[in-house]
Amino acid sequence: MTGGERAPRFSIVTAAYNVGRYLQDFIDSIEAQTHGLDDIEVVMVDDGSTDDTLVMLEQWAERRPGVVRVLTQANAGQGAARNLGLQHARGEWITLPDPDDILEAEYFARVASFLDRNPETAMVATNRIFLMEGSGEIVDSHPLRRMFAADDQLVDLDQFPDFFHGSAPASFVR
Repeated sequence: MTGGERAPRFSIVTAAYNVGRYLQDFIDSIEAQTHGLDDIEVVMVDDGSTDDTLVMLEQWAERRPGVVRVLTQANAGQGAARNLGLQHARGEWITLPDPDDILEAEYFARVASFLDRNPETAMVATNRIFLMEGSGEIVDSHPLRRMFAADDQLVDLDQFPDFFHGSAPASFVR
């Protein structure tokens, strides 16, 4: 970062391996965010893909300089790819969605609003819903759904440890 450049509020760090068939939907969902992309950086780590994943990522980075960065490594697995991405992330808050995920257009705006109202927050967990491949049906039956009975709640994990989410792709950490 140069002297006058400020860090984005959010960093998306994603490990990508042979996900070309899903990647455009993921990219489109990031592009459709109502929270300005000037406050979001995307760090995509290609983990040695052998399909068109790397080409698609490089094309996205060309269209979005300053927002999308692409790193590459020989195939070493999701953990190693995420760790490489984390080394390059500059945001105050980091999230690790998978490249076959689709994020609702209000996803980052809603998280930002929650953080504005709850500045003491240390971690944010979000609900996951299923988009059934082929039918396009949306099903809100993810096993972690039980943690989201009330919308936008702040939970003290010291007091209620059973509310720990534990799902990196649907969480934000400072």
